[in-house]
Amino acid sequence: MPDAREDGDAELTVLRKEAKKLNRQIESLQRIIERNRSIIAAKAKMNAVLSTERARQDSYMNLVLENSPDIILLFDQNGRFVYCADIFLKRTGIKNLAFISGRHYREVFGRFIAPQLLDEITAAFHKGDYRALFYGH
Repeated sequence: MPDAREDGDAELTVLRKEAKKLNRQIESLQRIIERNRSIIAAKAKMNAVLSTERARQDSYMNLVLENSPDIILLFDQNGRFVYCADIFLKRTGIKNLAFISGRHYREVFGRFIAPQLLDEITAAFHKGDYRALFYGH
């Protein structure tokens, strides 16, 4: 019959093996955590760089659009004003973009353009054939 000391030694051996296994798992998890921290830091840095680049591009585009001698109009997919160059506002007598932002182009252009031309613009938008506006049908 095994004595208590042998049972204790066997249990201690099992516990040491479990402790080693747990330590390996802890080390592995710590490496994973450190790798995840590095990935998060890299993503944050990449997002900061992209954000800075996006802001730089936005600034450049705003500068170009604000100083363009051409009438530049931007609409969303529903035909609502998103942006227009300052020259458009000056030529139409509209005080600022806030007055037309989000309004449909037909509502804004209705003051300046004949209904037939508005219908042609609408048809071209629906067909996606913008050349028809400039080169005829």
